[in-house]
Amino acid sequence: MRATRSRKDSLPDRFPAGTRYIVEGGSDRQGRFRVTLRRLVFPDGREIELAVAPARRPRASPSRLGR
Repeated sequence: MRATRSRKDSLPDRFPAGTRYIVEGGSDRQGRFRVTLRRLVFPDGREIELAVAPARRPRASPSRLGR
């Protein structure tokens, strides 16, 4: 079954009983878990693929940039 893309604001406030929230991912080079796919699977088989927000990286301090 094909996943349907959806925007966050178009999702319902409630979901039917039996709806599954699936998160897929794995470890990155530093051993941290990284999400690669999120989706909702409804009891009738419909799927909605949810956006995966990129991880925020800490900014380098100004003293490090000049060296």
